[in-house]
Amino acid sequence: NDFSFQFWINPAASNTANNIFVADIKDVATVRISPISNNYYLSIQCYNTSNSIVSTSSTNLQIEPNRFSHLAVTRRDNMLKLYLVNDKDLSNIRIDSVTISNARKNFTPTANNCFVIMGNAFKGYIDETRIWNKALSSATILQDYNRMLIGNEEGLKAYWTFDEGLPGQFFDISK
Repeated sequence: NDFSFQFWINPAASNTANNIFVADIKDVATVRISPISNNYYLSIQCYNTSNSIVSTSSTNLQIEPNRFSHLAVTRRDNMLKLYLVNDKDLSNIRIDSVTISNARKNFTPTANNCFVIMGNAFKGYIDETRIWNKALSSATILQDYNRMLIGNEEGLKAYWTFDEGLPGQFFDISK
């Protein structure tokens, strides 16, 4: 049950709490940010089959406040990876990652347990969110992170651009 979850975040400088919840992929992983010295550091937690935290990885991956950053979480077997696309220097775009090797392997998505919660206590913006039923490679993430998708790409299960212009309304444009 491999998957990928991609999204853009732009944290406001006013986030002051530690371990701010950004995204919770139910029963699999939680991505958080923590403010440290005018930047935010990413961390990821993963869960075992009894929903206990088995690993927390604080990272050196930094995102700046008031600037959009592209994040991706992938799982292939029991390997969970958190990716950050660093495009601050457009002449040297790179992707950085952290890996947790003991993620929950036998998670089977169903209608009752397959959901994502985003932005709880997060101040800022979340944009363009994609859910895939496969683990994307770092090369694919880097190739497509700033490209609008058509919506019929192989393995794309949900895609929200949040570009509808209707307050509080957004639509899944995956086909």
